[in-house]
Amino acid sequence: MEFKSCSLIVPSVLEMTKDPNMVTVPSRYIQLEQDQLDEANIDLNSSSDDFPVINFQNLSLPISHHNSQLYESELTKLDLACKNWGFFQLVNHGVSNSVVEKMKEEVKKLFELPIEEREKLWQRPGEVEGFGHTFVFNDQQKVNWKDDLFLFTLPHALRNPNLFPNLPSSLRKILEIYSSELAKLAKSIISQMEKVLGIENKEILRLVELDGMQSINMINYPPCPQPEKVIGVKPHSDTVILTILLQANQVEGLQVKKHGKWVLVKPLPNAFIVNILTNGLYPSIEHRVVVNPKQERLSIATFLNPNLKYDIGPVSSLITPQNPPKYKTVTNKEYVKGTFSSEPDGKAYLDIMKFVIVPSVLEMTKDPNMVTVPSRYIQLEQDQDQANVDLNSSSDDFPVINFQNLSLPISHHNSQLYQSELTKLHLACKNWGFFQLVNHSVSNSVVEKMKEEVKKLFELPIEEREKLWQRPGEVEGFGHTFVFNDEQKVNWKDDLFLFILPHALRNPNLFPKLPSSLREILEIYSLELAKLAKSIISQIEKVLGLENKEISKLVEDGMQSINMINYPPCPQPEKVIGVKPHSDTAILTILLQANQVEGLQVKKDDKWVLVKPLPNAFIVNVGDIIEILTNGLYPSIEHRVVVNPKQERLSIATFLNPNLEFDIGPVSSLITPQNPPKYKTVTSKEYIKGVFSNEPDGKAYVDIMKLY
Repeated sequence: MEFKSCSLIVPSVLEMTKDPNMVTVPSRYIQLEQDQLDEANIDLNSSSDDFPVINFQNLSLPISHHNSQLYESELTKLDLACKNWGFFQLVNHGVSNSVVEKMKEEVKKLFELPIEEREKLWQRPGEVEGFGHTFVFNDQQKVNWKDDLFLFTLPHALRNPNLFPNLPSSLRKILEIYSSELAKLAKSIISQMEKVLGIENKEILRLVELDGMQSINMINYPPCPQPEKVIGVKPHSDTVILTILLQANQVEGLQVKKHGKWVLVKPLPNAFIVNILTNGLYPSIEHRVVVNPKQERLSIATFLNPNLKYDIGPVSSLITPQNPPKYKTVTNKEYVKGTFSSEPDGKAYLDIMKFVIVPSVLEMTKDPNMVTVPSRYIQLEQDQDQANVDLNSSSDDFPVINFQNLSLPISHHNSQLYQSELTKLHLACKNWGFFQLVNHSVSNSVVEKMKEEVKKLFELPIEEREKLWQRPGEVEGFGHTFVFNDEQKVNWKDDLFLFILPHALRNPNLFPKLPSSLREILEIYSLELAKLAKSIISQIEKVLGLENKEISKLVEDGMQSINMINYPPCPQPEKVIGVKPHSDTAILTILLQANQVEGLQVKKDDKWVLVKPLPNAFIVNVGDIIEILTNGLYPSIEHRVVVNPKQERLSIATFLNPNLEFDIGPVSSLITPQNPPKYKTVTSKEYIKGVFSNEPDGKAYVDIMKLY
């Protein structure tokens, strides 16, 4: 398997700090306020005695002694350390002191190499290994204050032939020994964890026993003139089975989150610091690294991942009716790809593996005494931006496309009317990413019937709607999509999300339970909108000169999904959001406003413009996939929904996505030496999986796809 990332190449922090005149930090490294060091949230009262210490010698007693009090006591300490901290220091671990000290020495020498030598080991575009930074996806992203050298070390077949042989020979030699020793140690730790958990079938150990993956990150955190404004590593949890950390010098910096406070870890001499990733019984714990104003910090992190052929999910022997699965099961290839597709951020990737069902907002608002909004729905200050709304834009500014003029007979295609409308379509896609579509040929009776059925859907008693509720681990049904954890701020809406075409995608546990009148109109409406979407794409191809119909091919037997959305009235509309700012990840979205309450806002020239729907019009926007296919010519545009204090808003969004058999990347006929590809190419399956693994947030997902 190739380990690819669209991580950007960034300058060396270590070289930057060699400037004796440096007194302030470049803005790119100054963290957002919430990520800067919160001194008030640091636990200054914890002593090194509080942090768990495991004496591995007591867990390595001969089998005849395994029932001894010493062994059982240490096993209990291991269980409590994993359960309550997710971290522990490991002493008497069996790795010889000479190997450990030699590894520290070589890492110190590595970072002392001249920049010209280190540049020979620099990351290549699209690769995660080498000197530099992993997980930097765009030029606006805040960067950690560190340099590192990341390598896959085991099995040997994973080693990068362009990198590993170029390491200093003395570092290569000790890496061979150190990586083998730590692989053995990691397996021994897992074996003891299985004993304390009562896992007799070695369900965790077998994941790593044969050709489990090992990677090593050698990290230098240079001194910083403004340490309170930067972060060595942002708060995150590790996405692996085990991490074994070796502190290579005595400068402290690792902090672990315990009871909402940051606890400084004070490494013991000759100890490893171990942290773990089960069905939530042993939680992975958030940690971060802070930097020192005067001294560099050196550390060596060794990560153990499973063999790629296995699936990752809750161990079957830990699942009971009282302890059902809290995480989904995925292939290890999917898990690893997901890990390297997003910046480590809190427990974000592990939270993606969770399923969170949230209550109905609509039911909540039926309480006549409700005057304040529950805290879970109150958005962060930056998402409550009301001052940035463009009050001067009129409905005349928003593009309107008359589709009748684009549906003229072929003999009229050179007519002035057709060409004028085609130009308007081009400018709408290029400058706005949105337009209203009138005279679209979908019959008014179909449109009105669809609106009527959606209104009736949300008027059903809660007992009826609960029959259509999301099931754990599924995106379809009544509820909220993209809610991954209990701390996440939630949009002020209820929706019913369905995959509708092709028929094979329909959920057999959901679709037959829809009210029969809704099912009947959905059959007609979905087919009409599939035809309309293909006609719009055909016109886009004409204006772009795509004679080979590269986009149309993607949507033959493409996927269509529909989201029916109710935005209830809110007593504090300025504090909530119907839908957070985002761009759609589809090819096209066709929105039908089901009542006349406004709320959709589109970002134009950094201002929010309110969209005022025309009668019998659809609102169409190009999605991230169109941006990628057109190599950025037609950008997907951020939009959001605000809510009303007195009236509910109803809308029906239809999303067109590609056939899963095709790749998504810039269309070849639009690529020239002057216009090289700006986005990577991935399979549709990879793209769709990535979409449903992330909460919509600005243009975050399309930024992941950018090459530079």
